Amino acid sequence: MKSNKMHSEKNHSDRFKLALEAVHDGLWDWDLAADSIYWNETCYTMLGYEPNEFKVTYNVWKTLVHPDDIPIIEPIMQKSLETGETFIIEFRYICKNGSYKWIYGRGKCIERDKHNNPTRMVGTQTDISEKKTIEEQLLISEAQYRILIALTQEGVSKWKFKEPLDIDPDNINKTEYIIDNLYIEECN
Repeated sequence: MKSNKMHSEKNHSDRFKLALEAVHDGLWDWDLAADSIYWNETCYTMLGYEPNEFKVTYNVWKTLVHPDDIPIIEPIMQKSLETGETFIIEFRYICKNGSYKWIYGRGKCIERDKHNNPTRMVGTQTDISEKKTIEEQLLISEAQYRILIALTQEGVSKWKFKEPLDIDPDNINKTEYIIDNLYIEECN
């Protein structure tokens, strides 16, 4: 009987590992008391590191997160630790080569001590950089479309762009900003 239970647990563990590998998700397990975070191989390799290239602690993890994202992530994680609710967040990691990757992170507190203090949190992380690039391209395309629509009062066929549009994604919804900074010339 014990052998069947161990075999079943091993099969479950193998299936879980294979599923994570198939979708290229990273798995992390944070022991809060020991300040130690386990990362599976994918967590390291998605950022350009060798598996287990460094020991992950909370402070090390913070150095890997884009500085602008820390004030967003920490309150969400703290709330999750307090409530036990799953958190879901998108943030950026700094890769070994200095580039950034967008991450879709999920996690939940799964263990507490006898005083109900959180002691363990687990979660997954998925590289969504490609998705974010496509979203940005769509925003730029939409901004170009808005500009063209705004110019229809002048007659779209009358104008051409002197150079490719370099649109700041933070100002996508500010059509006035884009039009004021747009370099166009009249076609003959």
